[in-house]
Amino acid sequence: MRRAIELSPSLASAHFHLGISLARQGRLDEALEEYLKARELDPLSSNLARNLAVPYYFKRDYARALELLRQANELGPPLSTTWEIGVYIQNRVFDEALADLEKAKRERKNDSILIYDTGMVNAAQGKRAEALQMIKELEEMSGASLSQAQWIAKIYAALNEKEQALAWLERGLAAGAIGTFYKDESVWDPIRGDPRFADLLRRMGIPP
Repeated sequence: MRRAIELSPSLASAHFHLGISLARQGRLDEALEEYLKARELDPLSSNLARNLAVPYYFKRDYARALELLRQANELGPPLSTTWEIGVYIQNRVFDEALADLEKAKRERKNDSILIYDTGMVNAAQGKRAEALQMIKELEEMSGASLSQAQWIAKIYAALNEKEQALAWLERGLAAGAIGTFYKDESVWDPIRGDPRFADLLRRMGIPP
């Protein structure tokens, strides 16, 4: 990605994906620099605007992260990435989250991101049965590929079901189904101190 930027400094997508890589490693200040460069190069992209919130969210500056998300939502639809719902939850703006979810569901039928988001809001509000129902739906969507393993693990972590969260991460990693993983998300706090979580990060190639 750095070579791509060297060849084409105005390539917004290269700065953006470099930012993602840095954020995955926990190098949040460097990630923010790349996101800002990408945003400057492509100011009308809602996706690039949305990701400006990532470093603030992971640094736990939740108010600033929400402010940036709201700005990005003026450019494009909300809740298009799986980390966004955490910003709503940490700011305790459940009514806003649910309103955005209902609007998105009318336009995006059977979207696994929205099912996951609903499960996370349910878990945050103490609605355990409803959260488990969302997990059930994600399990059915996952099938043999375990494509939703990380999102299932997140809901279990939010429910403080540590063993289930770790088990689903383990299963997802074994199946090659984890995808982009951000270690600094607050949802992982219940299992962050477990040596098995550090071992999972190591096997993902992410600095603990």
